Amino acid sequence: MVNYTLADGRRRVDVSLVRPDGFQVGEGPITVSLAELVPDLIPDAMQQVNFADYTMGPSGSDTLTEKPLGTRGNVSVFTASNFDANVTLLRSVTDGQPDDADTLFAAIGEKGVTSYWYNRNYKLATIPLEVGDRGWVYECTSDDPQEQGDEDGNIKTPIPLAVRNRREFIITA
Repeated sequence: MVNYTLADGRRRVDVSLVRPDGFQVGEGPITVSLAELVPDLIPDAMQQVNFADYTMGPSGSDTLTEKPLGTRGNVSVFTASNFDANVTLLRSVTDGQPDDADTLFAAIGEKGVTSYWYNRNYKLATIPLEVGDRGWVYECTSDDPQEQGDEDGNIKTPIPLAVRNRREFIITA
């Protein structure tokens, strides 16, 4: 019997400004030390990301039409990977000014900041990263923060992100 689980509340996102060791080297999963990663994480980053417009993942590779002589029909080959990354930050404000809880905006809220977004699925998001966890880490660069149009609900700031690379990660001790 298959045990299906609702996805609600099962996507954890942690953000760091520190490139994980081995990120640009080789293929396959990288190992990330929990002891080294945790001090570099931006506090409460996940609580500052608006669920409704968070997107980070593959968006379909480029294709090239190449086929050998004698092959019938069209043949497409996948080439460069493409990714979408959209994030809108929920702002923390006291007396009309951003306050100290606005840690994610303080870290990535200007153009050209490189950040690493650790995405873990399946476990409850309230469970911190732990040894054995797996997921994808995305290397992103921020664009200029955008002005929110008509304010509805929380004060929000969309920040476009460009994904430069992604790797699978495994958390070790």
